Amino acid sequence: MFICECGRVCKSKNGLGYHKRFCGNLGIDNGYQYRIGQLGETLYIHREVMEQKLGRKLRPGELVHHKDENKLNNDPDNLELTFRNIHIKTHMDKLNNNRTQIRGSKIGISKLDDEKVKQIKLLFVEEKNNCEIARMFKVNEATIRAIRKGKNWTHVTI
Repeated sequence: MFICECGRVCKSKNGLGYHKRFCGNLGIDNGYQYRIGQLGETLYIHREVMEQKLGRKLRPGELVHHKDENKLNNDPDNLELTFRNIHIKTHMDKLNNNRTQIRGSKIGISKLDDEKVKQIKLLFVEEKNNCEIARMFKVNEATIRAIRKGKNWTHVTI
């Protein structure tokens, strides 16, 4: 670990060098560190660090992604070059995974609990149909379908 005089901790000596270059004259815009260039333009630090890492300017359509999703961590090892469509897909996949994990009893409003879901999953083994199971537990058939497909209540196993 390498520590700047301002207290910032960097994982690598390289990262500390990049940080010290901009330390003291930084601002924050939408969570990203920036500095004001000689012509008054806003220069985002993560973009400058990536340009130095690549040895060239970023091209149109290229984006810099923070691997740990901490917009203030501009360590070169934490940054990766990507494109808009890939970057959006990366974040959407993560968002969808998080949504799947919080469905069910984790949000506290479900008619079902872990024990009932175990019973439902046992009924799947007995080859009961979704409509019949939904009536038994007084829930929507779509809820049973989602459990059967493994979209909801993934943390419950039999």
